[in-house]
Amino acid sequence: MESIDFATLLEEDIEKKVKLIRSKCPEELTLFLQLVDQCQENFLNLLRESQQVDEDVPVYPQIQTNNLVGNDEQWSQATHAFAGLGQSSVENLTWLWMIYVLFERSAQYYQQAVANCPYPAERLFLKSLVEVKSLLKRRIDGAIRILYNEVWASVGFAPFSLGKD
Repeated sequence: MESIDFATLLEEDIEKKVKLIRSKCPEELTLFLQLVDQCQENFLNLLRESQQVDEDVPVYPQIQTNNLVGNDEQWSQATHAFAGLGQSSVENLTWLWMIYVLFERSAQYYQQAVANCPYPAERLFLKSLVEVKSLLKRRIDGAIRILYNEVWASVGFAPFSLGKD
């Protein structure tokens, strides 16, 4: 199975998981998870478009980061919807951890695909996908850190070790 075909299957499953989490999460996370879900749909559409690329003349679709990931203002608004709510911080934190892990593993796949791709055009496209997934991960990590700080303030010490695991 080619790397882009597998990536599409992987991202379709991630999209299903994000929708499932979104359907079960607390209301204050809805706006944030809608944005995550939209980014995932955009990313999946890009992959589907790239599956149509002619192998003889590989011209991959252009990646418009703001179209795929959204802008800072959108993410800021989505984050403000749940920041500072106190008791729900722990529940929201665990929901976001689940999504973060999905995006982390997805980004790792693209890194491995780049390392194992013999075709320069495909390798360049895959590197761009790594960057997009990394940006999405950072967006989710930013929300996790807000909630982490709220938990820290509540218990009086760093409850978990964040960073490189």
